[in-house]
Amino acid sequence: MQPHSLIIGNHPQNVTVAVNEIGAYGDVEGPHLFIPISISLKPYRRGSAYPYTEFSLHHLSVELYVTDKEFKASQISMPIQCLIHEPYTHHMNLSFPLTRDTLFYIDKHRKGNLPAYLRITLQVAHFQDPPAARAGTNAPILSVRGFEVAQGQVPFHIEQSRWVNTILPKTGYTTSTLIELPTAAIILPEEYNVSIAELQEARKYFTSGDYDKTAGHCRSAIEPFKKNFSQIRAFITSKSEGQWIKESAEATCTYIDTVLGATYSVTNKVHHPPSMDHFGRSEAEVILNMTILILNYIGKITPAQELG
Repeated sequence: MQPHSLIIGNHPQNVTVAVNEIGAYGDVEGPHLFIPISISLKPYRRGSAYPYTEFSLHHLSVELYVTDKEFKASQISMPIQCLIHEPYTHHMNLSFPLTRDTLFYIDKHRKGNLPAYLRITLQVAHFQDPPAARAGTNAPILSVRGFEVAQGQVPFHIEQSRWVNTILPKTGYTTSTLIELPTAAIILPEEYNVSIAELQEARKYFTSGDYDKTAGHCRSAIEPFKKNFSQIRAFITSKSEGQWIKESAEATCTYIDTVLGATYSVTNKVHHPPSMDHFGRSEAEVILNMTILILNYIGKITPAQELG
């Protein structure tokens, strides 16, 4: 990760985020995101007798901002004691408490990789230069000559795969409440194999934050049934299952016809360029869940031999 500067005494101090070591812990009871950072601290060089001016760190405050919306996800504040009298690299694991609401908004606004940045504030004490000697000895007396509030901003990003596969599961957060597609104890048309594969792709892209491709694969999942919908409609009317189906066949057909046509129409636009940012998370989730419900119902009432 490219280091970024934190200014102390008008001199840059490099800050590096170990992005490949970012992780989480705490599960659903108390999720935390930990971010390892390193600050390469180097005091100002003065001369041979006292080669560096000395300073010490006393308090650290860090704000974490995430997504393109740059909303503040968390903040930590802590005392630290670190005397710098020569070049030194200070390593820290920053632990940010999160909430389920914060995780929801992060995933809502995330598109692929998760952009973020740290806003760091350090309280620094600068010592007298050169230090005075104790009476009768050569031992220096560290005398504070002033304080400084040093600030810096450190951008980084978390890879999509790390966020989805490594970090989120350890927070106890699930990215969606998508309806499952039952496949057991029902006779499925052959076309269902294609639809299930397309829905799996749609779910994968939904989880990764690519909502255009989510909608596109939903369209492909509906395609095998859309071309045979007249047969499906006739089958529901003539061979309805149970008393409710008999009494509600026409209403059910009309509902499926309307929703199927509307869903197919709206998802069709993803296949025409440009195909970026047509759909947000909420739209994609509704389209995916509606597609699953439609195909689930069709699969339950339509034996394979009746379709094709």
